[in-house]
Amino acid sequence: MSLFSTRSITCEKCGNVYTMDEVGSINADRRPDLRQAILDDNFQDAVCPECGHSFRLEPLFTYLDVGRGQWLACYPARQMETYHNEEVAAQEMFDKSYGVDAPKAAQAIGGMLTPRITFGWPAAREKLLLHELGLDDVIVEMTKLDLMRRLRPVSSFVSSATTMTACTSNGSAPKARRCCPAYPSARSCTT
Repeated sequence: MSLFSTRSITCEKCGNVYTMDEVGSINADRRPDLRQAILDDNFQDAVCPECGHSFRLEPLFTYLDVGRGQWLACYPARQMETYHNEEVAAQEMFDKSYGVDAPKAAQAIGGMLTPRITFGWPAAREKLLLHELGLDDVIVEMTKLDLMRRLRPVSSFVSSATTMTACTSNGSAPKARRCCPAYPSARSCTT
């Protein structure tokens, strides 16, 4: 089951307070529309009903797709600095839900899952896209690490505030999104 909670949002532009549903977990087997929204790069996007200012909540949820064998712990990009802590927390969460600390029936499901941790929307989207394209995400990550060692720093190519998206799930042209903090657990994004 996919779980959401209602969250109060204060628009950083006009101060309007409104609510939206914030995801806590996604079951893509039961809600393929949520998986598609991640691939379409618009999941958890919101628009202030008063002034039209748009932003995107940061990812902080678990993602389950038994049919594709995927389990993701998705964290905000800003938490990458403490990735060691997040790795431990994600492993504990997986172990309690589908691993060694779970009931036997859940462990049977867990044996079919590949657990991963991601930081930021581009990384979460990339895990889904790589699987869809039949690419091994570990090989892709190792290739990226090798390229980062060989090339100039990324900041010399692209502003650190811009995230480039290589392709979309429907094959349309690449796009760039500029993000900046809207409030402690949100991102302000324009395309």
